[in-house]
Amino acid sequence: METIFESPKNIPGQLLNVADCGVILFGSDCEVKIFNQQALSILEADAKNITIEIQEKIPRLFQLIETCFLEKKHFTNKKIGSEKLTLNINITPVEPKCDVDLVICSFQDASLIESIEQQVDAYKLINRRMESFIDMSFDGIWIVDHNGIVLCTNKASEELHKLKAENIVGMSVYDLAAQGLVERILSDRVLQTKQKLSEFTLINGKQVLATGSPIFDEQGELSFVFINERDMTELNALKEEIENSRMKVDRFQEELKKLRVQEHEQHGIIAESSAMLNVLQTCRKLSRLEVSNILILGESGTGKSMLAQYVHQNSRRSDGPFIHVNCAAIPEMLMEAELFGYEKGSFTGAKAQGKAGLIELAQGGTLFLDEIGDMPLQLQAKLLNYLDDQQFRRVGGTKMHKVDCIILAATNKNLEQLSEEQKFRSDLYYRLSTFPIKLPSLNEHPDDIPPLAAHFIEQYNQQYNLKRKATDAALSQLKLHKYHGNTRELRNMVKKAVILNETDVIDDILKFNDINREAAMPMPSTRDHSSEPTLKERLQAAEKSIFIEILKSRPTTRQIAKKLNIDHSTVVRKLKLHGLSTAGAKKHQA
Repeated sequence: METIFESPKNIPGQLLNVADCGVILFGSDCEVKIFNQQALSILEADAKNITIEIQEKIPRLFQLIETCFLEKKHFTNKKIGSEKLTLNINITPVEPKCDVDLVICSFQDASLIESIEQQVDAYKLINRRMESFIDMSFDGIWIVDHNGIVLCTNKASEELHKLKAENIVGMSVYDLAAQGLVERILSDRVLQTKQKLSEFTLINGKQVLATGSPIFDEQGELSFVFINERDMTELNALKEEIENSRMKVDRFQEELKKLRVQEHEQHGIIAESSAMLNVLQTCRKLSRLEVSNILILGESGTGKSMLAQYVHQNSRRSDGPFIHVNCAAIPEMLMEAELFGYEKGSFTGAKAQGKAGLIELAQGGTLFLDEIGDMPLQLQAKLLNYLDDQQFRRVGGTKMHKVDCIILAATNKNLEQLSEEQKFRSDLYYRLSTFPIKLPSLNEHPDDIPPLAAHFIEQYNQQYNLKRKATDAALSQLKLHKYHGNTRELRNMVKKAVILNETDVIDDILKFNDINREAAMPMPSTRDHSSEPTLKERLQAAEKSIFIEILKSRPTTRQIAKKLNIDHSTVVRKLKLHGLSTAGAKKHQA
């Protein structure tokens, strides 16, 4: 018997080598009697030492073999192994026909089986997903093989043809047409021509665009035909619905634009151009977020102060104060006291109880620093400190005052250039310009000129109880003019037109700008001005003599203001105008 098993010419050995799995026959002494080439390959074993290598690599296998011999027990799809090798095995005792007892063990690499199972599961998942994707399509879909057999169809196609998939899958499209289940076959012509074809057809009263696309295999042979059916009836209805929706949106946008214009007019702002609307949209966003350190840039007359009020009125602090500080209008020596306030006795002429500054008055509201480029350099450092921690000391005081307010600033100067020239602190510039807003000049948004002019006409009609109205041509003509003074120049021109026009209908506004220029031109005169002073010169001379007389007693500027019953700032300005000062009063006493 052993000779038969060991002979390479025996028929059982040749048959075992055909199997795609490992096969080993064990004798009752648990020795390997015969094995095939696949067994050696899977176990990576040497034929001469196979029994020893099995004991070393898979000792569990011999336990099962002994159990099989003793108990005549079968093991099916049993997974055993070690860290390096795992096998799926089947062990079966062989009924002896002689004195030899045998057990046959067949096995496969478990990792290979698992890999195959995973691939099968992956293909099943892909197939399920593809079926789901096809069913999700709004269009009807058919897939037909090269013989015209229906392989699948989706729900949209079922509804379109009023057919169930289970009744047509597996059938020939020719049989479906012969039975009257489908009205026209596109796939047969695609199969014949092997080209993509499209046609309009009528299916159950619906106009359908059907498209057939051939699908070829790697050898270039036609394998499938993909049919797509699009219900144009619903698409046309959808197109009409979209068009109606678009018209509604256009109407809503027009109404929204009118509402925005009305909202802007409530704040005194007229804006219809995209340039100004973008500026206002940015301002609304910043104001609703209560963003501070907004720097408004623009030429003189563009409406920087009005835009600052717009930011304030659109914020949640609109009920709070809006403090407008014109840095160019306050004398340099008074600006610190006016802005930050002062304590009692801090300087000569100070109020006994002290005075709160303009920053304190802005608590809970907005502080607008207009013409910030004219703020003195020495005061800019103190303002920067306040911006850092919202705290400051009054002039002559030691107590820190904390004020919570939104800071807005505006200028028509180039602060970046001034900072390079060391005429403006660069750190203050960068702090104030966290959110810069550039107001375009009037020439940059000419579309706003006609509505602005119409708005000014209405204002002056109410002010002067008139009923003036400009023609459309007159309003459009204003767009041709170059405005060096921006909105302020336009307002003045319209004011003259409203007041000076002879009739209620104004057909030319620009001519009143010519009147303005003529009025500014010097008039010819035969009088010798050098021999006789003008009224203005006489008044200035009289004013100067009054100040010279008062300065003889060496008073302070605040004493002069009290004596003349005028503001202290006016005294300072007048002394500067006439070249006088309290320190140099003696030289004028002659």
